[in-house]
Amino acid sequence: MTYANWRFGISGIHDVECTFHLDNDPGPRSDLYFQSYDAAIDGTGTYHGVQTIGLAIMSRFGTTDLDEVRPAEGAYAVAGTDEGPFVSLRMRYPLGAGTFSTRLRWTAPDAMGRGDWFEFSVSRHESGGEPTVLGEMRFPRRLPGVPATLADGGGSWTEFWDNNGPVLLPVPLWKVRIDPPVANGSVPAIGVQLRCSRMPNGVISWEPATRQVVTTIGGDTLREGDGAQFVRIS
Repeated sequence: MTYANWRFGISGIHDVECTFHLDNDPGPRSDLYFQSYDAAIDGTGTYHGVQTIGLAIMSRFGTTDLDEVRPAEGAYAVAGTDEGPFVSLRMRYPLGAGTFSTRLRWTAPDAMGRGDWFEFSVSRHESGGEPTVLGEMRFPRRLPGVPATLADGGGSWTEFWDNNGPVLLPVPLWKVRIDPPVANGSVPAIGVQLRCSRMPNGVISWEPATRQVVTTIGGDTLREGDGAQFVRIS
């Protein structure tokens, strides 16, 4: 429903950490998704984030081979074709209001040197910020001998997936504040492109005082225009 595409101005991104703040708890049946950074890895589509049903999730597209996924303890893998062929890494992860971070980072090449493993983790700051690792997922390399990397310009977005069909339902109220993500451990985003979907009850803006993207969807939220703007952060 709302989109923030981040610009780092660098190539060779192998690690992205995104910190976000959930200002309210819409409940475990609200079917909302915050996705942290959806840039392709060497051309293979992927996304990762958290869902209010109490789930942390990472998916990649172009395969249903579960050998491409190495779940950590407590996590599991699934495959499907309803969004095109995909594999997904999942773990039960209670949310509620609070501050969280997700991290997607390169860990190692595969044994044949044809792809690379990336690790996905989530942390809750109020619990000490220790990461919960879901596991790893393998991505094919575009060029042999060159490690796979994430593209610049990946987006953070919110979704109410009950409205992916032909009938639109009332959207639960959810406010999310997003800090500029950090690439490769030390490179903050330098700009962000904001926009909204056609659904009118979603707004997104840049808050200069806190240096955050603020997005509110659902409830009585109303929007004028499409919310589109580019913000130069630094």
